[in-house]
Amino acid sequence: MDDQDLSPGQRQKSSAILAATRTHFATRGFEPTKLSEVARDAGVAVGTIYLRYSSKAELLAELLAELLAGVEAAFYDAVGTGDIGATPFPERFALIASAVLETARAQPDLPALMALSAFAAPATATPKLAMIGVMEQQLREGIKTGALRPDVDAKLVAHMAHGMVESAMREIMANPTRAPQEIVQHSADAYARWLLAS
Repeated sequence: MDDQDLSPGQRQKSSAILAATRTHFATRGFEPTKLSEVARDAGVAVGTIYLRYSSKAELLAELLAELLAGVEAAFYDAVGTGDIGATPFPERFALIASAVLETARAQPDLPALMALSAFAAPATATPKLAMIGVMEQQLREGIKTGALRPDVDAKLVAHMAHGMVESAMREIMANPTRAPQEIVQHSADAYARWLLAS
């Protein structure tokens, strides 16, 4: 059921369920989290959770989708910047990665929750695959214009770029004193040394 189909009271309950779920999953992990405890902390009956979610995995998928929506929006905003196409590699990667990391940094529990994504219902992969697809398109453009090496497998490298950003995100969350720009620049430099056409 879409949130737009819910009454204000149902939306409030849904928000309370997701907030309690977030706390439990981030601090306890997937397996130890009990829906009865989530329901108690959300101030609802367990049956209320099951009216909306068929399983704990579906609940986790909904939570991750909500959390990653902001990160995804930052990614698409950066990719859609007017002059991004004129920005050379690796600066383009650094701009996109910085936008994503700054958004993710505002959610300190995001890495712990992302680490649970293997337990989530399959729909969670959709935004990730869409972002990887956009990165692949950016890489193909770089190959076509001669900015990147012609032997680069754009699909593989797009997955690797996504992994680099996720790793950088985890590093920033684990070490908040380290400047995000330093991590992004380090990743972008490594990415460039390997990909740039000579």
